[in-house]
Amino acid sequence: MTKLTNRTKSNKLTIKRLFSLKVLTLLSFLFIACTDPLQAKVLNTFTAEEFSDLHQGDKIFEYNVYVMGKNVGYLHRTINWDNSEKVTKGTVTSYGEVTFLWLDLTYQQQSSMQYSPQYHHFLTSRFSQKLTGIKSREMTAELSDNGLSSTVTLNTEVSHYQQQSENENENQPLYDLDTLGAQIRLNLLQGKTRFPLSRQASSKIERY
Repeated sequence: MTKLTNRTKSNKLTIKRLFSLKVLTLLSFLFIACTDPLQAKVLNTFTAEEFSDLHQGDKIFEYNVYVMGKNVGYLHRTINWDNSEKVTKGTVTSYGEVTFLWLDLTYQQQSSMQYSPQYHHFLTSRFSQKLTGIKSREMTAELSDNGLSSTVTLNTEVSHYQQQSENENENQPLYDLDTLGAQIRLNLLQGKTRFPLSRQASSKIERY
């Protein structure tokens, strides 16, 4: 009887972890679905003025999170573009909450990115993330070597990652979720429909 009870508890815990992972993934990727009228215009190359027009000012997004038709939370996201210098820079701040059944989750992330005129793509400078709930964690990542190297502090454990490819010319920088979304948008604006991207996750490199 005791073994059955322990197994039942274990199954419930596994379900909780799987559900929280799905909810957090949903919160993280909601912003990628964001579009605006500018995305309907495909440009293979940009002048400095056109590029600046596409990345300027403050943008605020509000999302509602639904599970089985019920509103269980929200995600608030702010993008601040800075074109005061020669390099376009962006800061993204996100905050979300989900309450469903026994789950109470919060999600916070702040990302810093900049556009590289030399490599013609965005680079993540650093990002930090804090989750509370079943999958609680605090994470910071510092990226260097034009986005090919990263130092990740997960709670108190420090790890180092290096982006590697068989062809050095195909090396893609490591992105956080926010910069990943910005790069997807830029690629689509340039008419690209197939492209590889890599994301620095908490304990590995995710390839897309």
